[in-house]
Amino acid sequence: MSSKAFPYPPLKIGVTVLLALLASWTLWQLYAYHTFAPQTRDGRLRADTIPLAADVSGRVESVLVHDNEVVKRGQTLFRD
Repeated sequence: MSSKAFPYPPLKIGVTVLLALLASWTLWQLYAYHTFAPQTRDGRLRADTIPLAADVSGRVESVLVHDNEVVKRGQTLFRD
């Protein structure tokens, strides 16, 4: 190849590298957006995931309360 076919090779390489970096940055932004702000057909979700563990040393055999049930102080919640 002659140098007349590609008069500015460093410029073409620079533009190619710049476009590749721009495409990489755009894809990363899209990935981050859809990872941290997931969407459903019904709406948008925005929440932090919080690990939850019971402070029970042993196996819980039965839970004595139901969802959204009002409990009183001292009431037994589970049997182990």
